[in-house]
Amino acid sequence: RPYMGRRSDPITFRALIAKINVGKKSEQPVVNIACGDGLYVRLIGKDKNAGWYFRNEGKFTYLGRYNDFTLAAVRQKLKSLIADQELQTAAKALTFGHYKERWLETKKDRIRIANIKKTAEYLAPLDKIPVRDIKNPIIKNVLLKQNITPYKLSECISAVCSIMDLAVEDDIIEYHKCALLKKSQEIPQHIKGSGYKWQPVENFKDLFDRFVHTEPIYIYFYLLQALTGLRSGTCRTLKKNYFDFKKNLIVIPGQDMKIKIRHNQMRKPFRIPITASIKTLFNCIQQTYPASSDYLFARTDGTPMVERDISMPMSAVASDLAHPHGFRKSMRTWMAENGISQEVAELCIDHAVYGKKLSNKNLS
Repeated sequence: RPYMGRRSDPITFRALIAKINVGKKSEQPVVNIACGDGLYVRLIGKDKNAGWYFRNEGKFTYLGRYNDFTLAAVRQKLKSLIADQELQTAAKALTFGHYKERWLETKKDRIRIANIKKTAEYLAPLDKIPVRDIKNPIIKNVLLKQNITPYKLSECISAVCSIMDLAVEDDIIEYHKCALLKKSQEIPQHIKGSGYKWQPVENFKDLFDRFVHTEPIYIYFYLLQALTGLRSGTCRTLKKNYFDFKKNLIVIPGQDMKIKIRHNQMRKPFRIPITASIKTLFNCIQQTYPASSDYLFARTDGTPMVERDISMPMSAVASDLAHPHGFRKSMRTWMAENGISQEVAELCIDHAVYGKKLSNKNLS
């Protein structure tokens, strides 16, 4: 509760009237009459104009004219004022770091949690700042001081927007303008699709020759991604029991997909038909790596392979701009070249098409 100076017991209405009558006869320019809990009636000037005041830390806050409020009414107004001050005091204690931790908690089950935590590290200089004091110039100054790629800058700004949204939901702030940073001329902009480029097939011959006998798991991964169109993160965490050879389907639970929520509820499992090529590939993986792990692509400790495991071989052989995600784009282009409708093709690669602009991946 805010400090209210010297406390006094609540006064009765009759006692207050008596003190006011005495105060009006006083020759002092200001007469303060304590009513309890920091509430005062002040008689000011020669005419002894009466008003209600709240005293806090030695300062008086005007509440209204004496004749406009009854004692009970002004006490109710004072309660509301104190509650608002307590809220402001609590709001000052709520830092950006507090809401960042809440935001991270909502992301803990994401496949890309390591990347999300890295984004949170870039925002660490903001942690001790009260969330009410977070403004775009402060965010911009923190981000531009660090050596961050345009793509990661875009992720950091999106994270800040989500974190500040939590403060808005708690009524700690009314709104924020963090989204405007994405269009700021001072921040290098990430152009979607500019991170990678098409690579000739010849560039991957050395890759296949190098790993097909020593570490064929990479080749198996790339082939499965090309045959299914799955995102790298989903492909890495595929479990063997997702493959139902009786129904010839790969059934991936909704929580393992990038888009987990649809129509405000957990999405249905994502299904992919098992072709003869996929079945052959699955058998090759089982014969080559008969590990006890539940994951199809597992490390020696049984955990799923991480993004670095998958992307490093390709980057080393082809170029730093090559990435397994290109196989997914190749599949989308192949579907466009073979006359498959946009709606069907987008659903095959798990793109949301409800009310959104369809992606244009036909780059052939």
